[in-house]
Parts: sequence; structure tokens; C-alpha cells
Amino acid sequence: MKGTKTLILGASGTVGSHVMKLYHESGEYARAAFHKEEVPDQAYDDFVLIDYDEVDGLLEAADGFNQVFVVIPDSPSMAMHARHIVQACEASGVCHYVVISGAGVELSPHNVVSQRLQAMETLFENSNMNGIILRPVFFMQNFINHFPPTPECKIIQPMGSGKVNYIDVRDVALASYQVLIQLSQGEKFEKNVWCITGDKSYTVDDIVDIFSAKHQSAYEYIDADLEQVIQKMKSKGLPQWRVQMLSEIYQSIQQNHYDHHTSDLMRLINRDPRTFCDFALDYKSFFINNYQLNH
Repeated sequence: MKGTKTLILGASGTVGSHVMKLYHESGEYARAAFHKEEVPDQAYDDFVLIDYDEVDGLLEAADGFNQVFVVIPDSPSMAMHARHIVQACEASGVCHYVVISGAGVELSPHNVVSQRLQAMETLFENSNMNGIILRPVFFMQNFINHFPPTPECKIIQPMGSGKVNYIDVRDVALASYQVLIQLSQGEKFEKNVWCITGDKSYTVDDIVDIFSAKHQSAYEYIDADLEQVIQKMKSKGLPQWRVQMLSEIYQSIQQNHYDHHTSDLMRLINRDPRTFCDFALDYKSFFINNYQLNH
């Protein structure tokens, strides 16, 4: 492992920021890569600004590195961005990768976002690098970053009574970090693709019950009408590709496509995954402050 240099693409993202934190805490070296228009929110010993549209910048960022951690934001350009990353990494002599994909590749393969993720995976699998692809289910932190409760403690989403398996982003980051360390030590894995899940699946009603108990507040789930949500997204100017992606995901949730559990995470991090109760307690201050600031 001595001399291993790891490049973290997407270091400001939900998973990437936690991976960088683990490297910092362990004293292991990693370079943080941010989009060229981002301003790092903390001081890093080594960071670089990149653009997935520009191969030259990726070549410069990857030069001299052995490993790369990859998260590519969803967009119609995902495959092109993956191709640019693979091209730059191969030319720079990168040996190992850990790529964050999504469980939808397996659980809802006909969705457009799943097809984009599958195309991305294929590019890495067909490269001259060796690595691991992690397919996490939904993030628990989505209830902070993407659809937090309203100030009145209401969760308004078109998820019906569908069950979804949620994983804590901190566990995804830990799995990524440990795999990178093991790859640098020459360890072999029994398979290249791992579908990592949390402890079990939950309906939104289940989550409301957990929040209510752990935050001492009365939460409520309002099952929104999907067509109305789609129209609202369009009225806000969301691009059509994103509206389609979210619409398909909501339909898959309603049909229980993400009610799925594996032991893959436990095998990678050697402990049980965090539960939704753990998440609700650990982030209790966020939810309570969100309520108090608006009352």
C-alpha cells in the first residue's frame, strides 16, 4: 500500500465527501477532485479542479495516480463522461477503480437511469483496469438532500405504499474506502459487482413512525399524486430527461422494485449496516433545527 495514490472524483458529493473524510482521518493520501466551478468547502492538502467534458484536465488530474474513486452525476452525458474518465485513467497508468453505480441496474433495468448506469459500468469493466462496482440502493440522506420533511414535519412524495431499502451514505463510503485499501494491498475479490443494501426495506409510513419516535414530533406522510408531481417538475423548468428519470423511479418504488436486501455490505465492511433508526438519531439535530427555524 505504501506509495499508493488515490484520486477521488466527486469529492464534494454525498458519497465522495465521506470517502475523503475517511482518508483524512486515517492519514492515508488521496487527492480530492472537484468540478471546476465548485469551491471546496474545506481545506485539502491536495485538490484539483476538473470537468468531465474535458479529457485533458482529467489526464492531468490522474497523472501519477494508482487508484480512482468514481461517482458520475446522472445526465444524458454519463456514458461520455465515463469514457473520458476511463481514457484518462488508462493513459495515466491507473490500475484500480471503485465506481459507484446504482441498484436499479439490477432491480429496474428498463429505467433510463439504469441504462445509463449500465453503459457506464460496461466502460469500466471493459477497460484495462481492475476494480469493483458498488450498486447501492437509495440513500437515507435523500431525506435531507432531496426530499426533506416540510417545516410542518410532512413528507410529501408519490411513493404510495412501496417498500424501499435505504442505505446510509456513511456505509457506502466505508465500503468504498475499505475496497480501495484492499485493492492497493493486492487483495482479490470474489466478484466485481456488489449490490449493497441497508438493514431492511421501509415504506414511507414506516419512516414517518421512526422520525416521530426519535424526534419527538408528529410526522405525517402525504402520498402525492404522481401526475401532479410530474406537472410541477415541468412547471419548475426541470429538463425532460430528469423528469423522465424521476417519474420512472417513483413508479418503480410504487411497484416495490427496490424492496431488496443482500449481505454484500456486511461482507465488505465486516459489520451490520446502519439502520434507519441509527440515521434518524444521528441526524436528529438537522431535522429538529429544520422545524425550529421555520416556527
